[in-house]
Amino acid sequence: LASTLGISQEKTLVYQFDIKEEIAPPIWRKTKLAMDQAHELGADLIFINMNTYGGAVDAADSIRTRILQSKIPVFVLIENNAASAGALISLACDSIFMQPGSTIGAATVVNQEGEQVPDKYQSYMRKKMRATAEEKGRNPDIAEAMVDPDKEVEGVSEKGKVVTLTV
Repeated sequence: LASTLGISQEKTLVYQFDIKEEIAPPIWRKTKLAMDQAHELGADLIFINMNTYGGAVDAADSIRTRILQSKIPVFVLIENNAASAGALISLACDSIFMQPGSTIGAATVVNQEGEQVPDKYQSYMRKKMRATAEEKGRNPDIAEAMVDPDKEVEGVSEKGKVVTLTV
């Protein structure tokens, strides 16, 4: 793996941390501290173990931005779930790995009762997902379709269904 990444095989420092809870201000603080420490230590790679159903868009966007700004490559291993806000965070990473049986997607913005919120919020999340995918060279239509059930992606989704991908 190190040679594939262009990293010296003699010594590779990997900084690893978990995102295995609801995406909220505490996980944003945890991520910021972990990434700051990885940079201070001169890590060659940051590795996130993820299993989340999602959470708050503002915390997810802060984590996304921090990952996009990282001078160190950030990899994520989806151990079961990267739903909603977790999908946004995963898309920001340099590489995404998934354990068998894992899923990523279903990023429609919902309220506390699980009901879809007005299009103003959906529009923001659609384009945030799209912009993140574009930044990382991923298919922006698939990323946008994780939020928008009206977005049809040939061979991936049909109109009326929000995209969730498996391994």
